[in-house]
Amino acid sequence: MQRHESRDRTLARAPMSRALLTSSLPSYRSMMRRVVRRSLARSLCTSIRGTPYAELSIGVPKETAALERRVSQTPETVGKLVKEGFTVRVESGAGAAASFSDSAYAEAGAQLTDRAGAFSASLVTKVTVPTPEEAKLVGDRMLLSFIFPAQNPELLEQLQAQKATVFAMDCIPRTLSRGQAFDALSSQANIAGYRAVVEAANEFGRFFAGQMTAAGKVHTPLPHPPRLPLLPRLLPPHTAPYRRLGRRLVTRRARGGRCRLPKCW
Repeated sequence: MQRHESRDRTLARAPMSRALLTSSLPSYRSMMRRVVRRSLARSLCTSIRGTPYAELSIGVPKETAALERRVSQTPETVGKLVKEGFTVRVESGAGAAASFSDSAYAEAGAQLTDRAGAFSASLVTKVTVPTPEEAKLVGDRMLLSFIFPAQNPELLEQLQAQKATVFAMDCIPRTLSRGQAFDALSSQANIAGYRAVVEAANEFGRFFAGQMTAAGKVHTPLPHPPRLPLLPRLLPPHTAPYRRLGRRLVTRRARGGRCRLPKCW
């Protein structure tokens, strides 16, 4: 009896509706926790002010690494960034090796500029690890690129000395659901594996499996399809080119030994 009277006195002191007066004490405490969280979130949002997208620029320099044909932004992604309010600066000829013309970038809303203009943006996006000269052009601004910190400690020290803000695409954890959309390692490995299969088929110069034609059957020149090593981190979708060419797949475990993939692969 005393517990109910104490609860009624506690609820009566708070300025709330009659519906809440009839609720239980645990519900009241839960409601107060939600109110406190909302007030804290509102105070944090008002105290931390970000930079509007219209005041930010994104730079797309041309890749200078040997045999590198990729580019950090395509005309499609540039159009999406411009739609959100960003200013995108693309170095002239940045997408030429990837079959993206300067006119395509201009039609998407990008500003064509020189190398210095691309590196002077608020956020510089790259594909390959920046050279010391490229890192110097970034200054104390933001950089989004592959970094591989363990393999490039000197570059990491240089960027830290410059007080640059760096987002390493290779260090984003794939285990998080929200981080899977930023995974750039598997997608690039998939493309590289597919290209490797096509190049190997061209160098081999023969059929990997028997072919049936109107003139007759073309037998496989080898008694068994060639066995090809398979990287252990490749997933089944990445091995589709191997299967289509009738190859026999052999993979190696991370701790040594050899295991064959199932026939369904």
